[in-house]
Amino acid sequence: MARTSIIDVIALLGGPGLDDSSEETRDRFRAFLSQPKWSPDDLHAWLEECVELASRAQPEFYFALQDIVVSMGVHFGFEVEFGSYTGTAVPIPFDGKWQTLAGEEILIEVKSSPWPLGSTNQLGQYMDAYDATETDDTQRSYGIYAIGNGDFTGVIEQIKGGEYRNRIKVVSFRDLIRLFSLRNLLKQQMPLRRIHELMQNLMLPFESVNIGSILEIIQGVAVSSSVREDMDIIDPEPTSSREWRHSELCEFLKECQPNQVALLLALCSVPNCELPGEELVARMRCIAPSVPGLPRDQVISNKTIGGTRSGMSKREQQLGKDGILESRNGRYLIRPEYCEWVVDWLRDEGYLPLKGNFDARLQGIAQDRRTVSA
Repeated sequence: MARTSIIDVIALLGGPGLDDSSEETRDRFRAFLSQPKWSPDDLHAWLEECVELASRAQPEFYFALQDIVVSMGVHFGFEVEFGSYTGTAVPIPFDGKWQTLAGEEILIEVKSSPWPLGSTNQLGQYMDAYDATETDDTQRSYGIYAIGNGDFTGVIEQIKGGEYRNRIKVVSFRDLIRLFSLRNLLKQQMPLRRIHELMQNLMLPFESVNIGSILEIIQGVAVSSSVREDMDIIDPEPTSSREWRHSELCEFLKECQPNQVALLLALCSVPNCELPGEELVARMRCIAPSVPGLPRDQVISNKTIGGTRSGMSKREQQLGKDGILESRNGRYLIRPEYCEWVVDWLRDEGYLPLKGNFDARLQGIAQDRRTVSA
């Protein structure tokens, strides 16, 4: 069941509603959809609602449908770019674009149903026009038709018989939701970055030639579903002995000291789990009272961060595992492939969500620092 309806969301946007000319309203709606917190059930309900309500008299639901589908790329690890609604004021009127981790570009065309659909070569022509604007002559873009329920036979036959048959794929809204659910199932079994690579490969032509990619997905699903017939597997094998399995990482985190939990909580309080040193210290100070076992008068400084990281690093080295944390140019972060596992563990242990108004406490600490400095 969706948390709220798309009708309510559009009403809350105010103004003239969804339209290419209303950039602020459109961008707020897209930012709302792009949050990683939405579930497959949320998106399924919204898609169904838009398909039911969209009409010439209510085009905003066509526009919302387009953005919901394009925003789903966030959950598959794509870099997402939204397109135009009507295509009248842009040179290449694609509905959206997904960029893979490896840099491939996929143009998205959203249709509420398989019929009526003109020539599938139209998307191919958008791809050619897009490629002509790129400086890299060796890379060609790909295309995906994301379509509502119905008989796909005509669309598939068109693509198979067309000149872009090796560059365009088709996916139904239902299968996008199923793929999102599969992603959630797999995230307990392998690093999120690897899941995103597998999901993205499914959407690119030719990758199905590699049976190993499909086998890895099937194996992950079997493990997640507790299927053990003829398989003696708990977690899929990492590609390197230094990589963490999900179960290994959870056991490691259970042994973390209170100051280490505070550090992880501070990093996980922002979407990308990455903070500059000064802000990391400020957030750890805010979080400290919420961490069991951490003295309320605990002094937290840059030195604290160094000691905290050192303690974790020693245990990681003893286990022969990669470091969970990294630092780059004065910024600290949780390695991307482990970030979601850490967030899930903190949530399962009851540390997340943080209690109280975190931003207000952070502003209070900043004010205290300014007062002391003065």
